[in-house]
Formats: sequence, C-alpha cells, structure tokens
Amino acid sequence: MDDTYIAQLAALPLQQIKDEPGALQQSALQLTQSLTALCHAQYPTFLLAHGSSSTLNSTLADLDSTLESLIASLSPLNDQCTQFAKSTQPVLAQRRAAALLLEHHDKLLDLLELPQLLTTCIVNSSYQEALDLIAHARQLATRFPDVAVVQDVRAEVEHAARVMAAQLLGVLREPAKLPVLFRAVNFLRRMAELDEDELALAFLTSRLALFDATVAALDKSGDDDVDFLRKYSDAFRECAYDVVSQYTTIFLEHAQPHVHVELHHLLASFVHTLSQRLVALVRTTFVPSDTARLLPPGNIATLLTRLSYTAQSLARLGLDLRPLFDAPSQQSIVLSARIALEAAADDFLRVLPNHLAAKVPAPSTSDDQRPLHVPPASLAAFLPLAQLTNALAGALNNLRLLAPPATRDDVYALFAQTLVRCGNVLGAADGPWARAALREYVRALVPFAERALLEGVYAEPATADAEAQGAPVPAVEREDVAELHRLMRQWESWIQEVS
Repeated sequence: MDDTYIAQLAALPLQQIKDEPGALQQSALQLTQSLTALCHAQYPTFLLAHGSSSTLNSTLADLDSTLESLIASLSPLNDQCTQFAKSTQPVLAQRRAAALLLEHHDKLLDLLELPQLLTTCIVNSSYQEALDLIAHARQLATRFPDVAVVQDVRAEVEHAARVMAAQLLGVLREPAKLPVLFRAVNFLRRMAELDEDELALAFLTSRLALFDATVAALDKSGDDDVDFLRKYSDAFRECAYDVVSQYTTIFLEHAQPHVHVELHHLLASFVHTLSQRLVALVRTTFVPSDTARLLPPGNIATLLTRLSYTAQSLARLGLDLRPLFDAPSQQSIVLSARIALEAAADDFLRVLPNHLAAKVPAPSTSDDQRPLHVPPASLAAFLPLAQLTNALAGALNNLRLLAPPATRDDVYALFAQTLVRCGNVLGAADGPWARAALREYVRALVPFAERALLEGVYAEPATADAEAQGAPVPAVEREDVAELHRLMRQWESWIQEVS
C-alpha cells in the first residue's frame, strides 16, 4: 500500500473513511470493465505479440545450444595441450638433473663416500682424520641447509660420531695407561659432546666400572676371607692410585677456575665411594654376622699391615685412609675377646659343680716375685680356677698380637664382666672348698688377670700398682670395672671375717 494513499486516507474525515471501501470497489469494477472492452477490441494485437515472443524464445534456445556445442568442441583441444605439457615436464626435469649430476659427479661421489670413509677411520682408531671428516660434513651441512642429500650425509656422519664417542668412552673402561687415556679424553674434548665436568664424571665412572670388573674377576669361591680381602686391597690400591694420579694430570692441572672446584668435588666423591666399599668389605670381614667366621687376631694383624701399606701408598697423593680401618679392627678385637671370655666363663661354670665337694688342698706359699706371664702356682690346686686361668691367658695371648689402645676400656670391661660372673657363682657356693677357691680367686686369679691385661697387653700399671706407684688413676671407671673392684673389696672383707 502506497504511503501517499495512507497519508491521504489519514487526512479524510471519518465519514469519508467509512465510504472509502465502497468507492474502491466501484473503481475496481470500472477498471475490469475497461480491460475487458480493450481485450475484445484489440485481440489481434495480443495474438501477434504472443507469437513474436514464442519465436524469440525458440531462437535464443537454438543459439544457446550452438554455443554449448562450440565450447564442448574446444575443451578436448585444451586438455590435450595441457596433457602434452605435463607429460614432457618429467622428461625435461630428468634431462636437467642428469646434466647437473654429470657435471658434479666427482664431488657428489666424494660426498656420498664420506660416511663410509669416516667409519673406516673410526674402526682403525684414526681419530684425528675422523674429526676432520666430521668437521667437513658439518661445514657442508651449514652451507647447504636445503640440500637433502647433504643433510642425509650429515645424519650418517653424526651417527658415526656418536659411535666414535662411545668407542672413546670404551677406552676409558680398559686397563690403559695414562698416555692412552689422555689421548682419548682429548679427542672427546674436541668432539664437544660433553662439558668438562661431564667428561670428568664419565672418566671416573668408567674407571670405577673397570675396578668393578677387576673385583668381579677375583674368584672368591676358592679363597678364604683373608685372601680375598688381600686381593681386594691390592686391586683397590692400584685402582685408586692410578685413577687419582691420572685424573689429576688430565683434568686438574690445566682446569679453568670456574670448573676447578667441581672437578675436585667429583674426585672426592669417587674416592669416598671407593673407600666406603673397601671399608664395608673390611667391616664384613673383620666383624662377620656369623661369629664362626670371625678372624683370629693374627690374621687381623696381617690384614691391617696390608691395609696400612695400601693407605700409605695413597697418602702420597694426599689420601690418608688409615683412620677408616680403626673402627672395624677394634670391633673385631673386642668381639674376639668377648667370645673367648664367654667361652672361658661357660667352661668354668660347667666344671665348677663337680669340684665343690672336693677336699680342700693344702695352702701354698705365694710367690710375689714371679714373672708377669706366669700365673700363681696356688691356682693349680683348684682345677676349675686353673682351667679358667689358662683360658684367660689364651685370650690375653691373642690380644698381645694386636691391642690398639682404643680397645683398652672395652676389653677391660669384658674381663671385668667375666670375672664378676665367675666370682658371683663361686661366692654363692657353699662348702670349705668353695671358700678356699674364692680366697684364691680373689687374692691370686683376679689380680693376675688384671695385671696381665693392663701391664702385659696394654703396658699400663694395674689399678693397685698405679696407686702404689703414685701414677694417675682414672677418676671415673667403667661400670663393669667398678663393679669388679667393689665385689673384690666385699669378697676380701668376707674372707677376712671367715678366716
């Protein structure tokens, strides 16, 4: 609906608006009648226009069909031309490539033979020539980053370089001398595969692997613990001395300041690892979990001599390992003493009941001028005391072979425990034989054992002798030793009362 008509309609009065539908209907009727009259009067003109329109449509359709036929006939020709051009392109490209290949045949052959030549150099240990070939391949790859064959050759060269690095690292695991190791490390440095600290770590790890292989080659099944530890100590001494001297020459003498501390730390870690293994083996050998395999003091002294020689060899390089062997050897000595003293006490307590009813032997004269190693003759009249004295003397003889001063307090405490244990059982027994045996025990056996231990083994005066000579006496005694001295005074008082 026209906006003008709507505006005009809005301006009409209400009555005209109501009459507007009728007026519109009347106008429509008039137009229909006029159109009908026109068609009736001019129908030939309308028929002619219709025929002309049909003829025009037919002519245009024929023209369209003719144009489509023309286009369809031109398309195969275009396709054939395109196909010919495409079919000739590979041939032309091959001819150009063949001409270029023929022109640079010698250079390409040298390039393609480069990986094989590099492999040959590596197999023959010609590392200098191999490094030159690697550098040449990398330079070509940098100059021609878009050439596929150059990049493929570089990939093969890099693989061969990794094989070369692995071969050089394998040299570090061989029992080679300093010149060979120095040469291998220098080639690894030039390859720049590892930093200086990483290369040092690889060197130490490889030498540790060589040491492990050397230890694994030791046949432990046919050797006892002493022989195996002796062989292990020799292997440790050779390995530690060689590695420290080689490492110092190769890495530390010309190290840069910013890596010097780290290189020293790596060497310290290596020596610590190696020494801890030796200490662990020494501890296992000296203090076994099975006491039946406990070494006698003579073997311990022999092994300590060998270990001291090992430590002395390394001391020339600034590595003093002797303090590491003190604790295991002292534990072994104390453990041997404990086993011997417990066995002596057990034997004494086993045979003691069989002699409590025996006749009291006649008292013998005391011999205060006897040598230190000779027990009182009066003990021979009491068989259990004589056997206990012999057992204690055997333990003391073993201690004399190797008695570090640091074991003095522990061994003294063990002797005190043994003497207290035997004395308590003997003091609790009844009968004249038991009282006579206790008197000899207190006045002869205990002083002899204490004096033999302190003076004979540790070259110290016994407590009573020290007081008499005015020598210093420890202000605080071990609990076991104090208990022994307390019981000695108690038993002596009881003996005097009984007498």
